Amino acid sequence: MKKICITPIRNEAWILDSFLKAASLWADIIIIADQNSDDGSLDIARKYNKVHLIENRSVEFNEPERQELLLNEARKFGDNNFILALDADEILSANFLYSKEWEDFFLNPPGTQMALKWANISPDLHSYWENFPHFIFGFIDDGSPKNSSIIHSPRIPVSNNKKTIYLKEIRLLHFQYAFYERLIVKHVWYQFHERIINPDKSILDIYEQYNHFRYTFKKKSSIPNEWLYSQNKNGFEIALIKDFSSFYWIELINNMVQEKGIQYFKNLYIWNDPVIKKFVKLPTSGKRLFYKYIYSFILYNYGKLPNRFYKRALKKIGDFFLSH
Repeated sequence: MKKICITPIRNEAWILDSFLKAASLWADIIIIADQNSDDGSLDIARKYNKVHLIENRSVEFNEPERQELLLNEARKFGDNNFILALDADEILSANFLYSKEWEDFFLNPPGTQMALKWANISPDLHSYWENFPHFIFGFIDDGSPKNSSIIHSPRIPVSNNKKTIYLKEIRLLHFQYAFYERLIVKHVWYQFHERIINPDKSILDIYEQYNHFRYTFKKKSSIPNEWLYSQNKNGFEIALIKDFSSFYWIELINNMVQEKGIQYFKNLYIWNDPVIKKFVKLPTSGKRLFYKYIYSFILYNYGKLPNRFYKRALKKIGDFFLSH
């Protein structure tokens, strides 16, 4: 059985070197599908012998297409291999190196799914928080066809009828939140994208989906030492390179504004964020200034409420403001 990592990239030089060092400790093959990177990502990938580099020629954001591309490439290396689908900002906690649950997983038959839980690394790089359940990221390939959706599609063939192993000791260190400015710009793009592909989706639902972290940062814990990579034990430490010039989402956002017009996005709660004011040039006047005071108050309190009944009531209030 080969262990194969499949990863899409687009301007991931900020963390790619650390990702490949960590993935090289467990993977026999690391398949990287690059989509028009211009930040040095390709040069980094080519330094690693285990990397099998392919090109994602799509000019649009298309999760099902790139996942199908990666899965098909992985299957060229044979049947019944272990395939783990990771983004470049996701790194197995270092304790996998001596964890029995990691070893035991590979004793299972084809079709067995691996579920991991994110440990979201905070910008201080010393703490983390968790607010998501386990997700299925890997499986022992049984040839199942891919199941897909337009956005946030499952990365691999997933089935409720298959055996799933939920790893408890090992976490998936998630560095998306560690580069805060990159996170904000990326999530603003996601909100613009959702507004276009799901025009009937509630603005409040879009807000909550892409701003949940604003209310969970306070629930932080110190990162356990056994999760961390070190120079002495592993030959490297996780290092981030914060390059603001690689934010390709800025151009995509401005293209959406040019195509649809600013009024189409006026109700998205993004306009007051200092990161957005710094990186995205958008109008600062017009009807949407109303939301700077009232609508943002509704959204902020909506995000803090744990009770679904009150959220439904507040959503109705928000929808009223949006329609008048």
